[in-house]
Amino acid sequence: MSNPVLVVVPDLMMRQKIVGALQALGYPAQGVAKVARLDAALADGVPSAILVEIDGVDIDAPALTASLAGDDRRGEAPVVGFCSHMRTELMDQVRAAGADRVIARGELIRRLEAVMAEIIGPPAP
Repeated sequence: MSNPVLVVVPDLMMRQKIVGALQALGYPAQGVAKVARLDAALADGVPSAILVEIDGVDIDAPALTASLAGDDRRGEAPVVGFCSHMRTELMDQVRAAGADRVIARGELIRRLEAVMAEIIGPPAP
């Protein structure tokens, strides 16, 4: 698997934590600080997955999710939204907008290896 997992997270520390954990597990990963930069990242090639912090600053999560769901540049890459477990209404909206999976932030961090294996399979050797 050579296509990166795009990690769309405004907060530098959280973004680096997820990117670093993915890389340590063997998944190529690319951090994207702003939704505005996601277009350029998609232009670079088809990702293997797109992880989006849906309660991030300046993100209209349902609109972004609907846009990604209809964007041919993502290929078959699943769109995974994550946020605080308290944001159940937002999670429901993003799920309805077309996210392949919506998960609480803590669960994503705790189960990152299992979640990635479930959505795109194990990393290439």
